Amino acid sequence: MLWPGHRAREVAGTASTSPSAAWAGDRSAAAFTAVAADGRAYAAWGAQFLSEGGDVGPAFHQVAVRPAGAARFLRAQLLDRAPPGSGVDPPELVLGPTPTVAWSRFEGMTARVRVAVADSTGRFGAMQELSSPGADDRLGDLAASTDGRRLAVWETGGDPSRVRAAVAPPGGRFGPPEDVSAGGNAFFPRAALDRRTGAATVVWLDSIGGLPGMGATLQASRRDP
Repeated sequence: MLWPGHRAREVAGTASTSPSAAWAGDRSAAAFTAVAADGRAYAAWGAQFLSEGGDVGPAFHQVAVRPAGAARFLRAQLLDRAPPGSGVDPPELVLGPTPTVAWSRFEGMTARVRVAVADSTGRFGAMQELSSPGADDRLGDLAASTDGRRLAVWETGGDPSRVRAAVAPPGGRFGPPEDVSAGGNAFFPRAALDRRTGAATVVWLDSIGGLPGMGATLQASRRDP
């Protein structure tokens, strides 16, 4: 049921091959939205074209902004486009002083972790790749503190899988990836930043059986800013 007295509106440019052209067909998607302290709203999502015949088309990650006090979102901005047959995962979105979107960019059976950061107008700039060259990584989580510090965590492919992280200072770019887990097989990382101190905490499942849930234990690691 819609909220009383309100009408749902489609975000322009959704699941587009370019910011002005939209696919006609079913789309698999997951969206996240958040509203900043100044009233500006952000929505980020992953989508993929799926035809009635079962063909899998290109995958997209997009973001749209609704200015403070406005009734509609602006036309969606294309962040990334993956080739047909690639997978798509939902992105992560955080606000604070530096709105940031992170996602996994699939190509066939491998993926890389990428981020993009918004400027003062709400427009997102060029993506930054966090994965090391040749890596097969899948985003786990993205966290932010009130001062603008951000933390991205992901799991690596391979055997054993590991948890890695990258940190961005207030207003700055993300630094190089760092190993968080050691030994075992690490899966499903989640992240948090202490709002007062900026200390980073990462938790994950560690499984000696090689698969999530097989003899898994919950592990945690903390790092001061």
